[in-house]
Amino acid sequence: MSVRSPGYGLPGPKGDTGARGPVGAPGSKGDAGPQGAQGIQGQKGDQGLAGLTGATGAQGPIGPKGDTGTQGVAGTKGDAGAAGATGPQGAKGDTGAAGIQGSKGDTGSTGPTGPTGPAGAAGATGPTGPSAKVALPNVTISGSILVGVAAGPRLHTLDCAGTLVGDVLVLTPVNAMPTGYMLGDARCAVPGKVEVTLYIPVVTLLTNYSVPVKVTAIR
Repeated sequence: MSVRSPGYGLPGPKGDTGARGPVGAPGSKGDAGPQGAQGIQGQKGDQGLAGLTGATGAQGPIGPKGDTGTQGVAGTKGDAGAAGATGPQGAKGDTGAAGIQGSKGDTGSTGPTGPTGPAGAAGATGPTGPSAKVALPNVTISGSILVGVAAGPRLHTLDCAGTLVGDVLVLTPVNAMPTGYMLGDARCAVPGKVEVTLYIPVVTLLTNYSVPVKVTAIR
């Protein structure tokens, strides 16, 4: 209900709506309202076109070495390749340890005799050894010729202490030999005895002879 102020009359009837006034200047922007609740997710859009390939990035660091894989099945053997050229000779290796000595082989056939080598230098003269000569007692070859005889040898067996079987005997006249007489061979067939051959000249008359000789044994 209307309230009438004291001293005023009753209000008149409502007039007609006036023409719309000009638009006022925009007011200042109000503060943002609180965020509304998240809307429902829309449907997945169509896939876009592939983008251009980007530039190659810098190479990353080498990763750790992976575990060794299982060995594959051996492939079929290929054909032998052509022989390569002989390489340069390598340096001589260290001498290996001596192997175990093998068993002795069969004796080979005798080879041809080689040429005689040059004579070696003469060695120094060694010390003089003991003499091989042994002086034995002197003996006298004697005899008598009673009838005429032709020239020729006569065998005499004489005692001579110290002679041995196998001695090489050397007989030397003590004095000059009588004319026509000559000493021959001498040997020892029995120890202590000497067999001597004496060559005499032609004798026509009774003749006695006596020839002392020195006996030396070579051992």
